[in-house]
Amino acid sequence: MRNRRTGCLHCHRTPLIGELVFYYGDRMVCELCRPLRRERPSHQEIVHSGEHTLTVKRLQR
Repeated sequence: MRNRRTGCLHCHRTPLIGELVFYYGDRMVCELCRPLRRERPSHQEIVHSGEHTLTVKRLQR
């Protein structure tokens, strides 16, 4: 997920790790509120933990 910490456009809650979120332009909608929208989302993402991008991975040689 992008480094945005905004809540859902409809319910304003912060999505949980592992939850699927949908984007309509730059506005995020959670999986629970998705049925409230008729149009297709521009894209969707799975919410990762804040540590997801900080993980150190061992290089294979």
